[in-house]
Amino acid sequence: MSKPTIIFIHGMRGTHHGLVDVARHLRQSYNVLLPDLPGSGTRAALRNQTTAGYADWLHQYITAQKLSQKPIIVAHSMGSIIVSNFLKKYPDDVDPRLIYLAPVFRDTANYRRSRRAYRFAKVSLSLPPRCFSYAFERSRLLSFFISHLLVADKSQQARIDRLHYRYSGRFASHQSFMSDVAIAMLESTWLSDTRPTLVIFGQQDALTPYQYAQECCKKHNNIQFKLLSDTGHLLNYERPVEVAQLISDFLRASSTDS
Repeated sequence: MSKPTIIFIHGMRGTHHGLVDVARHLRQSYNVLLPDLPGSGTRAALRNQTTAGYADWLHQYITAQKLSQKPIIVAHSMGSIIVSNFLKKYPDDVDPRLIYLAPVFRDTANYRRSRRAYRFAKVSLSLPPRCFSYAFERSRLLSFFISHLLVADKSQQARIDRLHYRYSGRFASHQSFMSDVAIAMLESTWLSDTRPTLVIFGQQDALTPYQYAQECCKKHNNIQFKLLSDTGHLLNYERPVEVAQLISDFLRASSTDS
């Protein structure tokens, strides 16, 4: 019997490279697929680069793999927003089990802050010529600012700075970037009442307070919430071995239960 397949979905400004360290520790037991999202890496952007557009793309991507078993999805950050919306439209495409790494949840106050930040970014980046905005969006300066904001374990900061700059900021255009910013800053991850779900979260996540994320998960009996201490939003870089082990344990246990 062939190994089960895991498809990793990365977040904003990322490519598949950001999840390689986690995937590497699962390859012995699983067939691992790490696509770049449209508009990221070398992929062309979607004409409709919204959650609906991404949902159609993911459906087509899964269909094209011609897998013998439904794949398991592991999604990080904005990828969790994309996947949770994909599941509303194509619920039967994938394995019932689901893993979210640092998913984005928003209460009213967080949503208002994010909406203000999005408006500021949209106006600020529309003022200079698009070529200058695009250069800044891909720049080392922005990459380092984001990694310093999102990394909690400062003993790894220099290494993650290098990795984050090397593998982030690769996207098709300024418009592609802004489309992803709109998703990442204005939308939220939806949780299902029917899917066995593992949520792995960093205690020092700068995008969503872990207490709020934990409360969101407690509303659903089918969700396991695992908190990693001294870890931020980029837990895929900070704690890849622990993340992979939690995923493996969850999949093994849920397979046994079923």
